[in-house]
Amino acid sequence: PLSFGLTSKHKLFLYGGHVLQAFGDRMWSFAVPILFMNVWSQTLLPSALFSFFLYSLGTCLMPYVGRWMDRTDRLRVMTISIFGQNLAVLVNLALFWCIYVQSGEGAEYPVWNTPLVLLFAVLLLTTAFAEMMGSISTMALEKDWLLVMVGNSSAGTRALTAANTQLRRIDLLTKIVAPAVFGLVVQSCGSKRQQIIFGLLVVAVYNLLSAYPQYYAVQRLFAYYPALQHREQVAAAAAKKQRGACSVYISHPVFLASFAYSMIYLTVLDNGTLMTAYLQWVGVPAGLLGLGRGVGAAFGILGSLMFQPILNSAVMGGSLRRMGVTSIVLFFLSICPAAVVFHPSWFGDDGMPPLTVGWVMLGAVAVARVWLWSFDLAHTQVLQEEVEEHLRGVINSSQTACYQWFYVVLAVLGIVFSHPSQFQVLTLVSVGSVGTAAVLWTAWTLTCGAKAAADRDSGYYDDKY
Repeated sequence: PLSFGLTSKHKLFLYGGHVLQAFGDRMWSFAVPILFMNVWSQTLLPSALFSFFLYSLGTCLMPYVGRWMDRTDRLRVMTISIFGQNLAVLVNLALFWCIYVQSGEGAEYPVWNTPLVLLFAVLLLTTAFAEMMGSISTMALEKDWLLVMVGNSSAGTRALTAANTQLRRIDLLTKIVAPAVFGLVVQSCGSKRQQIIFGLLVVAVYNLLSAYPQYYAVQRLFAYYPALQHREQVAAAAAKKQRGACSVYISHPVFLASFAYSMIYLTVLDNGTLMTAYLQWVGVPAGLLGLGRGVGAAFGILGSLMFQPILNSAVMGGSLRRMGVTSIVLFFLSICPAAVVFHPSWFGDDGMPPLTVGWVMLGAVAVARVWLWSFDLAHTQVLQEEVEEHLRGVINSSQTACYQWFYVVLAVLGIVFSHPSQFQVLTLVSVGSVGTAAVLWTAWTLTCGAKAAADRDSGYYDDKY
């Protein structure tokens, strides 16, 4: 047989390699805004430009990346992505130091001269490359390798659910631990110069030490599972016949489900930059904001723990579609209080006090993490099971481009409604987007889900694409 399931030994390689990558990604994503604020302490514009460019470029390029993934040997894809990401991050760290020096080493208002502009432009490009390499590695491991390793039996389906759940728990735990480690290191330094030096060194040393262990883990998995070595014989020829990536994505039966999932990224109710800035504006203490993030991650872990028992209950009957509908509807209902508290007529003439609004929002977002991550697990496995092998790269990369496009839309809305007093507009857009996602996912479940499964089982899409 080409697939043997997940043995204890190879679970160590799978989960260990993912821990190394996820920890590095979370630490780097947390370090970037801190490093930016140490250089440009009086403005958020460079950070806004950075995010806008990063997601805009991802939206444009990810579908082409997916086509390349579908046509390329699996180990080669992972090798390029692992070493490419780590090398790009090291280059970024060097660029950050050059930018810091060129800006006057912490000057209150750095002068945007030609060298500084060029360094910033190169930083945008190399960071976009690092982000893309990280996305490739994650998509390849979670949306392709994992399916091949667990096999297609009913036991394989149960193993897939368990593995997806474990990977999400790793993601959530690293979201807590990695920023804490980086923050403690930076906080222990005295001057701003020392904070930047030690911050850069921590990220650099981690990337240097973790690159080869990540590669070794995937290399051992590739050697143990012969099915991973059969892309060219099984699917490469089919991949060459594909139409344009966007056309394949939009015409595929899972598009509506994927689009619904992407819509939940159009939200400020995520403990992100905009929500954090608003909560600080209404007076929520910074320490409690950090605690709120930790509590939200804890609720997310709770959601991952609840996922399998609820999925296997008599009510759900093992149906991922039904689980997805339940999770996204409950997620929508959980965040509704964050929008309701802005309605003044319901809470007296003056409405609810701003600080109370902040506390309600923080609590609603934390509790909603249970159903957000439950929906994420349901959606992930639906795509794993419904997307054909030779389309995995193009469908998953197109979905990544889709939700990054919603990130761009959110960034534009944040610029238009930039004053904290206008945050209620962003909140209403966020709740409306999640509500629309719930409607779309439910519609897909009722209309397209059963037909997609039947067509997949009959081999219809193998012939079509």
